[in-house]
Amino acid sequence: MIEFAINKKRKLLLVQRDVSPTVYLDHWALRKLSEDSARATRFSAALESRNGTLALSWLNLIEFAKVKRENQARTAEILIEAHLPRVFFIEVDPFAVIKRENELLAGRAPAPPHADLDLLGVFSEFKPTSLNFFTARDLFTIVQDSGFAGRFADFASAMMRSLEGLRNGIAGGSRLRSGQQRLASDPRIQRGTRFILSELVRALLADKKTKITQNQAMDLIHAVVPVAYCDFVLLDKHWRAQVDGVRARFKKGALGVPIARVFSERKNGVDRFLSELESS
Repeated sequence: MIEFAINKKRKLLLVQRDVSPTVYLDHWALRKLSEDSARATRFSAALESRNGTLALSWLNLIEFAKVKRENQARTAEILIEAHLPRVFFIEVDPFAVIKRENELLAGRAPAPPHADLDLLGVFSEFKPTSLNFFTARDLFTIVQDSGFAGRFADFASAMMRSLEGLRNGIAGGSRLRSGQQRLASDPRIQRGTRFILSELVRALLADKKTKITQNQAMDLIHAVVPVAYCDFVLLDKHWRAQVDGVRARFKKGALGVPIARVFSERKNGVDRFLSELESS
């Protein structure tokens, strides 16, 4: 939820709160919902009636900024506009979020580890074109011009290097697992970002001969932090199945951290998601 606030210097600024239920849509799901007016209306009505939040990431926006069909970006902007100000800009870099979670564990000033304040800052520069304080008009163009899109390739390369490093840690085996087990028993651990990342990466990196592609890395990024912090997440069927496997392992290991309900397009998943959101 995006709101105005006044800081100690009596300056007006934008702040955001993640109000449950929170929904995150990866690229196909945001496109699918925005292009189906009946589903878009149903989605907006369900989230509004529950005072919930649509989580948006810079990855969402960059992927749409690269779409050549302008009408696809425009319909996505209309969907986002319908949810304002019930929007939360979410940081999807799991390594950055885990670093912030570690800072919380070290006793530093509390702040939401999954909040993307840079993207909120870009949004704060928008000039309203009507009586509405907030607008998503030209959101994808402005984000692209802001420099986020230019950093995409660098981020993707850095992420693939980080995943390769994590592959080596997983191959090391017992030290990583024992460290995770100690953390899992720490009552201060409120979110399972590090555990979800490790579990999702494990299957992806099991074969050392498999080269990690940019698409695989970005699909993983769509999954980890949203699954750790949101209530509902829509991913493709492969990643939905992977998250279901993580959920089962967490349950077996009695790891009591929240994990989102995940849906894919398979087996009428979009409508099942809408039904669950409406009844939540």
